Amino acid sequence: MKGQPQNNVHEFRSILCLVNLKRSVTIVNYFYQISFDYKNDLKLFAFLLPMEYVFEDFIFGFIDKELEKVTAKAQRSDTYLDEGKTFNLKPDLWLKTNHKSLIADTKYKIVYSDDKDPKKGISQNDLYQMLAYAVRFEVDEIILFYPNTIKQDREEETELTIKDALAGGKTVAIKAFQVPVISRIILGKELSEKTDLQELFKPLKIELINKIESILAVTFE
Repeated sequence: MKGQPQNNVHEFRSILCLVNLKRSVTIVNYFYQISFDYKNDLKLFAFLLPMEYVFEDFIFGFIDKELEKVTAKAQRSDTYLDEGKTFNLKPDLWLKTNHKSLIADTKYKIVYSDDKDPKKGISQNDLYQMLAYAVRFEVDEIILFYPNTIKQDREEETELTIKDALAGGKTVAIKAFQVPVISRIILGKELSEKTDLQELFKPLKIELINKIESILAVTFE
């Protein structure tokens, strides 16, 4: 009988390990795992993060949590490109305010890096995708969110207008914005062990809130 409580403790620890393992598997599945040998004597292990998904989840979560006047839904999938419902359309974000609704998509790509590029680094395939969203979701404004970069002094933006000849010349506005997710000030600071990270990133959080609010305010006039 004396051994019984000990067995229960071991079983309890096993259950806890399984629960923690389940959470770990979820995290690990989010990464690509790479293991390789370096000079045959040092084994290295690394994670590769799919940043396009991280950026998409971050923007959705940030808007959903920090912007009370905006309703955000991720990966809305109730609309198809064709009548046979074969090609499903899944925009990253569906945003709604008191004024109107619009589609937004996140693109983890470097844009505005070449001043001589008339396309500003915006992919033509991305524009085709946004136009399909506009037609099927019956919206006349689409927003593209891009991350800012370390090399640029400020966030850039571009507006493209497309006329739909099949809809009697109806115009679709596609607006591309860089949003501040990298703080150049923080990158230049020397941090200590006592640095409060929440306070450190607070100015960047406020900057991002103001940026997204200004984007939506312009769009929802």
